[in-house]
Amino acid sequence: MKKSTNLVWIQFVLIGLLIIAALGCSGSNVTGVANESDQAVSAPEEASLNGRIYSLEPYLWRDFMPMIGQDSMQTSLTALVRVVTEDSREIPPTVTAERLWIVNGDETWETDFDDEQRLVFKTAIERVARYGPFWETGIEVEVIVLLSDGSDEILLKATDIIINRTD
Repeated sequence: MKKSTNLVWIQFVLIGLLIIAALGCSGSNVTGVANESDQAVSAPEEASLNGRIYSLEPYLWRDFMPMIGQDSMQTSLTALVRVVTEDSREIPPTVTAERLWIVNGDETWETDFDDEQRLVFKTAIERVARYGPFWETGIEVEVIVLLSDGSDEILLKATDIIINRTD
């Protein structure tokens, strides 16, 4: 009887660990500032990748437009991030925005982007991240993006970005 009780307990613990691991592997989470996001916070506002200088133009919002069947007061943060070249040269097709961090005080939302990358005017790319935290509108946050060209990576930061509210 004791062996079967122990076996049930071990199975219960293993299932619990699997659930925790699966939840930890999701693409989006809000955490305290961790080692990886510490490095992201120290990112420059402009950086060079293969001879081109890039910067960020983020727009953040929570949408409070009335919706049928949903509680519009529970809309989460959405981020539109535009990466631009400072010298108006074309962005090579190998350059992609890979990861996003938004820092609000001691909380960090770290996530992958949701949609395909769009080229805008050949000198800017846009990415969107949805389903972020329910942070207050009107506050200022920092936005950090990991930019890659397949062989090299840089981090870019934009500071004092306001979370807007759409009604």
